[in-house]
Amino acid sequence: MNKRPLFLLTLAGAGTLAGACGPKPLDPVAVMSEPVEWPVCLQSWMEERMRACPSPPVAGPAPPPADCTLADGITWRLETFELSPAATIRAAAPPELAGAEKAYDEAEDARGRERALEAYKAGARSKKPAVRRHAQYMLGFLHHRAGRTDEALQAWVEAQTVAQLPLPDPTARSAQDAFIELFALEREPIAAVPALRKLSLRLFDGLDRLGHRYATHGKWKHAAETMGELRRRQPERACHHQLHVVDASRRRGDRNETAGALNQLLEELDKPIDLACRRQGMRQILALGDAWRDEALAATPKEGADRKLMVMASQAYEVALARFPTDDLQGPGVCRHATALWYDRAALLERAGDWAGCASAYDDALSIDATGKWGAQGAVGAMTCHVASYTSLHETLPTLPQRDRVHKQLDDADRWRSTLRSFHRYLCVSDPAQGEARTEAGLARGEVFLEGGALWESVLAFRIAAFDAPAQGPDGGGPKAGARYAVVMDGMAVDDDCRIELNRDLMQLLDRHCPSADASMACTTIDEVHQRLENELGPRLP
Repeated sequence: MNKRPLFLLTLAGAGTLAGACGPKPLDPVAVMSEPVEWPVCLQSWMEERMRACPSPPVAGPAPPPADCTLADGITWRLETFELSPAATIRAAAPPELAGAEKAYDEAEDARGRERALEAYKAGARSKKPAVRRHAQYMLGFLHHRAGRTDEALQAWVEAQTVAQLPLPDPTARSAQDAFIELFALEREPIAAVPALRKLSLRLFDGLDRLGHRYATHGKWKHAAETMGELRRRQPERACHHQLHVVDASRRRGDRNETAGALNQLLEELDKPIDLACRRQGMRQILALGDAWRDEALAATPKEGADRKLMVMASQAYEVALARFPTDDLQGPGVCRHATALWYDRAALLERAGDWAGCASAYDDALSIDATGKWGAQGAVGAMTCHVASYTSLHETLPTLPQRDRVHKQLDDADRWRSTLRSFHRYLCVSDPAQGEARTEAGLARGEVFLEGGALWESVLAFRIAAFDAPAQGPDGGGPKAGARYAVVMDGMAVDDDCRIELNRDLMQLLDRHCPSADASMACTTIDEVHQRLENELGPRLP
């Protein structure tokens, strides 16, 4: 019996194969302290284990039905308002102000406006409420035309409060609209609350109207601040108001501000709220992710994709997937396929070059759905990201200070295991017709095994890749895998039984992949090892 150390990796989902000569799988970063007896070189159960695949693959939720109805999006009342007196109100002007009305129409210069101003001021001193109301209303527009904003605002306050007229009143309503419009044009939200308290309407209504007026004029920062103030003062409607804060911040283009507003929205969504706002919130989060994704991917080659924006988009999808049940995301109002969101998130992180992030994201996605196109897409993406993540960390280890190296080496070992699992998963779910791609993956798997010190696994991985490779001639992946199998196995301290098995394998690989021994460097390597084994083993060969 020959004694040789075995170094076997536990592959996710591979199961445990029973057998008299099959020991329990070992931690791949720990070398066995005791040798294990093997009657032959590479036993069949080892190959079976390396090829074992979970069956059936995990299937995710079906996509939303075609007739799924979306919830209403976030809307703003973007209404055009001219700062001029309403024609209907002027048509109903009191007879006592006929002269003032004529002076207003004829006020083409400063002197004309001054005459009209004096005429309306006289009307504002009248004992008749209707006369005073109309005079103050018109005074507001004259002050505005003269650039006296404070006087204009105060005149409209007087117009809508004079004689405490019952509402709704056309003049009072028009005065309020003029007040809010001019305030939105000339003033900032910090002064809004004391100013709006002067109007004879609820503060909530005033803030709501002002926020929408700011939005009309494209003042999204002011709109966000106003709706945020309204959220704080009207907690029973906080979710709906915060939706507008998030939308205004997004339209303004400030990513940090938008992220902060989004976090506040999440706080509101965690509270007991009505279903409509919850659905709108889910849509808002996903819409943000979509907008950031589209903006990042729309960049020209010269500009380059915005990696930070891709990561933000992936985070928006992650938040939605983590906080909301799949049934809610796929149900009425939102209508998004949860599986697609998992894979979109991973693909964005891959595009952004966040290798550790996309490796984890693809693993998450594959745990949700590993069937059909999802399984194929996820397996390739996971393999790409795990290899890049492992390589980037492994290459930096020698440059690290000694105090940091121990912790990083543990992380390096974890990434080594994860990388090997990603190869195994790809080889399980990929289409056998993708022969050359599968050969390259199998060859890379062998190299990673070898780099981690798992010599027997590396030999077996190279052998499987070489024999599974399609016969595409000497320049394909088969000869490369066969050459690595020959070199690594030949360099190990093995007995003649193993060398005889190796020689037999090399003869078959030459027949399969190398019509002439010197057809390629890989074929030459296989042939050289084969010829030397023939000479050394001589009469022992069968």
